[in-house]
Amino acid sequence: LPTLLALVAGASTVRWLVIAFVRVPVVLVLVQGLHAFTFGLFWGTALAWLVACVPGHLRATGQTLYTAATYGGGNLLGMLTTGALYDRFGGASRAFLVAAGVNVVPLVLALVLGRRLDPERHPH
Repeated sequence: LPTLLALVAGASTVRWLVIAFVRVPVVLVLVQGLHAFTFGLFWGTALAWLVACVPGHLRATGQTLYTAATYGGGNLLGMLTTGALYDRFGGASRAFLVAAGVNVVPLVLALVLGRRLDPERHPH
């Protein structure tokens, strides 16, 4: 699971960087294909991690709380921040560059802490 999370974070970082710098429509359309890969793999990996960490009788509650935090709080924070960056920088390119920089955080966390926190290595 940590390896998959690192792969997702790395691919997402590359996607944000390409979107920030490239202006060729065909390349932008192709790189957006990475979103399908990263979103699906992230979601599946996150749910697998929950299955491994949350006791069976609380699993539906854990998945619901995770979904609420991700789609509720995460989307709210992301959209407000993106809008503020767009306004501050007068366009989207720098906002995508900031997104790439922020995305390095989960990449580093997955690489550095992932093995230590892997529920498959340390079952509860």
